[in-house]
Amino acid sequence: MKKLKMKNEKLKTIISNLKSVIVSFVICIFFIGSANAQIPSWYLERKLPQYSLDEFWIGVGSAKGTDNVAMEQATNNARKDIAAQFKVSVSSRISTLQSEMRIGDKSTLSSSIENKTTSVIDAVELVGLQTVKTEQLKNENQTYVLVALEKSVFRSYLKNALDMQVERVQSVLGTANAQASRAEVNAALNSYLATQSFTEEFFPDLFFYNGIADSFYRLPVELTSEEIDGKMKAYVSGISLSVIRGNKQSGETGKNLPLPLETKAILKIDGKDVPLKGVNIHYKLGNLTLEKVVTNDEGVARHTFLAQSEATSGGKGKVVAFVDIAGGGTSLRSFITKNTTCEFEFTLAQSAFLCAVEISGAGSLKIKDGLRKKIIQSLEKNGATITEDAPFLVKGTLALGNSSSTEGMGGILYTQEILLSIEISETKTNKIMGTLSVTAKGFSKNSAEAVEKGISNIKVPSKELGEAMAKARDGVK
Repeated sequence: MKKLKMKNEKLKTIISNLKSVIVSFVICIFFIGSANAQIPSWYLERKLPQYSLDEFWIGVGSAKGTDNVAMEQATNNARKDIAAQFKVSVSSRISTLQSEMRIGDKSTLSSSIENKTTSVIDAVELVGLQTVKTEQLKNENQTYVLVALEKSVFRSYLKNALDMQVERVQSVLGTANAQASRAEVNAALNSYLATQSFTEEFFPDLFFYNGIADSFYRLPVELTSEEIDGKMKAYVSGISLSVIRGNKQSGETGKNLPLPLETKAILKIDGKDVPLKGVNIHYKLGNLTLEKVVTNDEGVARHTFLAQSEATSGGKGKVVAFVDIAGGGTSLRSFITKNTTCEFEFTLAQSAFLCAVEISGAGSLKIKDGLRKKIIQSLEKNGATITEDAPFLVKGTLALGNSSSTEGMGGILYTQEILLSIEISETKTNKIMGTLSVTAKGFSKNSAEAVEKGISNIKVPSKELGEAMAKARDGVK
């Protein structure tokens, strides 16, 4: 009997708790329904009968308050609502858009195009936007707004803007074509590159329009990056460089070859050879740039070559020349270099230059001995023979230049400038016949080590040393 009584009491407790839960749930539903009842139906449903969703984008927004500030904020939120719809539309179609806007096997869109398009959407003026419904609930201290944007009007606005941009780029392309026909290569290539740049600038606008339009806007084929690349490559394929004179000469190290190295650049336009004026012809010996010469009105460039043993073998070497276009990018410049390179072969008939080498001044004996070897190496490249009993003395004098120190987290760092003065003098008269100066810097946490490192960093230029040797030789003659 006692157990049955306990069971009845437990059952009463459960029923009581269940009643409380049901009552709470009913109260909750009542308040939620009451709250929703205060929100305008047109706001919840996001539509009005007179504004068809086929013809309008609808945006809704709300804000706390019932004053003009709240109205402005709610309207702005409604605009953002439409912008959010645009972003969803573009994002959902991104794969299709990239495929549709692909030319050949290369996409004309960069990997960041979606982010750029989002920025365009955030900044775009919603031309034709109407605030068509507002309601301010003073009891709830809330403002509600519904705006409508007519699709045909807004799309027309975007399309007109694209048309204007295309027209602008086509004008730049027309300028490039005209410059190309006049053989103004540098100007033409820069204009072609500008065409590409301007086109890429409005890709986000094009992407945005095609993300929300009912018909696809296609970029004219002649304005695609691939088409312009092809046009530039076809254009520069007509450039050629030929040797006029100066090939297969003989000369002495440190002296100018008898004839200048002369080239002529031409551009083939409509089957005719047109002299290419105003472009750089780059002359090189091995990895050493000798000079960049601008072609004259006849497309001719001349370089006076001071014979040197750099990049020679067995007394034989070659200077290469090629058209060096300022614009066009790395790929196009490499293409032009490959297609226009020509060669001048030369042979060195070296006269003997006997000299001794001494080093004095700052630095340890070991570090100065290393510098002496560098000077000897450079002298030998220019055909010199090193011997103690010689008509010339090459003397290098080391001096300390400016020094400084800076204190950082790792301690004090010393910087030391090193000055190397090289003099070539006639042994029997001590007369200085040629000079050369070189500077270098050393860095270390120890000031003495900074000096040593500065000396180690000195590079002895073979060309300049060869010129000094030539002056010394000529002075004796």
